[in-house]
Amino acid sequence: MTASWRSWLAFGAALTTLIVVHFLDTPMVSVANKTMLLERQSLISYYLQWRAANSPQVDVFFERLDTLYQENQRQPILLVPIALIQFEEGHRDKALEILDSLPKNKECDLMLFVLGERQRPPPDWSAGTQPDWVGMTLSHYAFSRLEQDAEAAEMMFRLRRVEKKEQQKFHVRMLTRGLAMVGFGLLLSMYFSHRYLKLEGKDFFQLKPLYLPFHSLLVFMAGFCAIYLLVYQLLEPLLSGLPTIVALLTPGVIEMVLAMVWVKFVFFKKSRFPIFESLGIGNLQMRWFTLFQIIGGLSIVFALFILGLDLSYFWPYASSGSSQQFIALLDDPLSGVFLIFYLCVLRPCFEEIIFRGLIFRVLLGNVKPMAAILGASLFFMLWHALSGWLMFLGVGCACAVVFYRTANILVAIWIHGALNAFLLFAIYFGLYS
Repeated sequence: MTASWRSWLAFGAALTTLIVVHFLDTPMVSVANKTMLLERQSLISYYLQWRAANSPQVDVFFERLDTLYQENQRQPILLVPIALIQFEEGHRDKALEILDSLPKNKECDLMLFVLGERQRPPPDWSAGTQPDWVGMTLSHYAFSRLEQDAEAAEMMFRLRRVEKKEQQKFHVRMLTRGLAMVGFGLLLSMYFSHRYLKLEGKDFFQLKPLYLPFHSLLVFMAGFCAIYLLVYQLLEPLLSGLPTIVALLTPGVIEMVLAMVWVKFVFFKKSRFPIFESLGIGNLQMRWFTLFQIIGGLSIVFALFILGLDLSYFWPYASSGSSQQFIALLDDPLSGVFLIFYLCVLRPCFEEIIFRGLIFRVLLGNVKPMAAILGASLFFMLWHALSGWLMFLGVGCACAVVFYRTANILVAIWIHGALNAFLLFAIYFGLYS
């Protein structure tokens, strides 16, 4: 058996194992149920925005409610919010009509208690309400009717915070959608232009491929998969008793060290380490143009990030992580500094050097640019949680296009770090989960 075939077999076995582990570790959810939850959140956000803006288009709003009611008969997850909105707007009879058409469940029974149609709330109702505006509003009314004033006041405080966050989410969504519109145009113009821009007659944007044997890349990826599985499937569970920040960051740091050693062993065993030589760092001398690159690159990344995020609502794999863990770490000053440095500086540097600076450039020396962009982005996707594969595929393609047309790895690193910083900010302030 030739070395090339052995490389392909090792790569195929490692990649298959990695994909199987991803699927086994990630819970699957109903696409229909996930879509229904998305529609519920969209309805709540739309109503709170409409109410805060004091919009005069009352007829248009209630026509939309009636349409949703007709299209989602016997779906409590959507119709209970519609009934509550009708009640909030003074249409109690319409709310009762909607509730009477539903199969009984805990949220429906709780609203019937709020409306005075039941003598007692359903059992364990306080533990079963949805943690959104509808669940909190029903809980507030229920506590008030039960004359539990302290609990009602606490629920009202939490309800006001939820309403404020919905306002913030609206502004963030508008900003990211605007960036996305700009980004798609820039992405198309950057990729399909033969010469993105010339300054003083010199073309600064010729990315140097790495002309290394393709089977070497297969060997590297096989070992890289093995390192990932070793660190996150075997080592990470052993660290569960350590402080949260240590248990969270240690596997990643070990993975980065082992990966760089593996790079040296596979590609540059008998020579000095030349991977940093042709990454285009000299382009940073053009300060005004570097700013343009960063702004354009951020727009492109946001464009594909938003597209991937929207598509992920139809992806039947739920996130197994918790945003509360990140919030708790950010609340602690020391842990927060380490987390921000790791996710916004160290990790972007490592991932851009490996996936764009090495894997993408090796592919670029063996296949056409479009295939190299897609191949490197698929590898990048596999190194992230299954629930976010579509989103990270888009981000990987965007960073690869930016690197391909700017020939500057630092621009890609800056963009990657800025995106991670934005996600941390959004998670901490409840704008993204």
